[in-house]
Amino acid sequence: MPGASVRHTGGRSAVHDPSRAIRAFHRSAFHLYRRHASPLGRLAAPVVGAGLWLRGEWRLRQGLGRGRE
Repeated sequence: MPGASVRHTGGRSAVHDPSRAIRAFHRSAFHLYRRHASPLGRLAAPVVGAGLWLRGEWRLRQGLGRGRE
C-alpha cells in the first residue's frame, strides 16, 4: 500500500491506567541502569532499584501520575 500511513497516539494507555504506566516506567529505568552500569555500578543496583521504586510510589501518592501536565 504505497499511500498507507501509521499514526502513533502515544500515552493513551497511560491515560487509562497511570499507576501501571508509572510503575512500568520506573521498572524500565532500573533495567536500563543494570544493563549499562559498570561492574562497580552494578554493586549499587539494589540501592538504585529501591530509590526508583520509592520515587515511583511517591509519584503515585502525590497524584502526579494523572497524566501529562
